[in-house]
Amino acid sequence: MDTKTYDCKPKWLPTVLWVLFFGGWTVILKRLAETNERALDLDGIISFTQGGTSFIYGVLAFGAAGFVVIGLAGLVRLFGVPRQIILGPKSVSGPKSGLNNTRVEIPYADVTGIVRGRVRGQEFLSIRGTGAKLVIAKSMIQDHASFTELCAELDRRCI
Repeated sequence: MDTKTYDCKPKWLPTVLWVLFFGGWTVILKRLAETNERALDLDGIISFTQGGTSFIYGVLAFGAAGFVVIGLAGLVRLFGVPRQIILGPKSVSGPKSGLNNTRVEIPYADVTGIVRGRVRGQEFLSIRGTGAKLVIAKSMIQDHASFTELCAELDRRCI
């Protein structure tokens, strides 16, 4: 059997939008923390002095900056090591899941189950092997026709 490789596409647009959104809020909240001249009263339940309100804005700005760092780390990961599903002569290998770059290799002889399912409109393929599991989402593959081809080829190789 020959080796077939299916490239996983990086989802960079949502991550860039994430960074821009939280980056914008970081700037706004930092500015509010620095220039705040008012106290804050939330329907008489919670009241903050001017200093307390500035502190809250600072904490929110710090949290938003944390999300920016997480987004930037995600972008570095997306454009780092190329992610591929590889159907080799004796095994299937790929990233453990859409969020995890750890490579999992499952020999065809050790495959105990292949489940093709759909959860909330997201189609996926779950391959269980002895001591390992590989989940391939349809949205991870470059084009949807390749996902169907991957499923058919995997069924053929595991029989």
